[in-house]
Amino acid sequence: MQQTFERVVEKLNEWAAKEGRSGLQWERSESGGHTFYTLKSLAYGVELHYTYANGYLIAAPSRALVERALKYNESGYTLLRSPRFTSTLPADGNANFSAIFYHDLAPLLAPVAGQVEKAVPDEQQKVLKNAAEAPPTLAYAYAQGDRIIFASNSEGGPFGLSPATLMGLPNSFEMQHILDKGMHVEKVER
Repeated sequence: MQQTFERVVEKLNEWAAKEGRSGLQWERSESGGHTFYTLKSLAYGVELHYTYANGYLIAAPSRALVERALKYNESGYTLLRSPRFTSTLPADGNANFSAIFYHDLAPLLAPVAGQVEKAVPDEQQKVLKNAAEAPPTLAYAYAQGDRIIFASNSEGGPFGLSPATLMGLPNSFEMQHILDKGMHVEKVER
């Protein structure tokens, strides 16, 4: 899988160079018996950190979070012991996933929502409050012989963002239009 990632990044960097843009950069380091990878966007400073452990890819926006996930796993405290996680599992009991995406943002957003509550307009306060009270979200995939089945425990999809939560944000088609327009403007300005 790592070779595939590296090949994709190589092709993206070739495309970026042709377009006169900054590409992506790999960093790799060894620690505690794990190889840690960092993929950085040279243009935006965004980073993705990950490693492989026990047959899984563990990714996060910082290496510290990846290391924390490894320590939780080693200590025996895993998602399978989390009541908030187990409450998101499918009702049919089929938890033999090929891939999962899980997040529980409410504990992170609740303090932020409380701090900025008076500093933002009423509409945005509602959005923050809804996000801070949102239940955890689980999206999962089952790989079968001739197909992959995707499912989620929320109406809003893997990010748990329903139209009510996204009040005021453009839909996915509009978002694509905005990105395309932004790319066109950047090309013209160069």
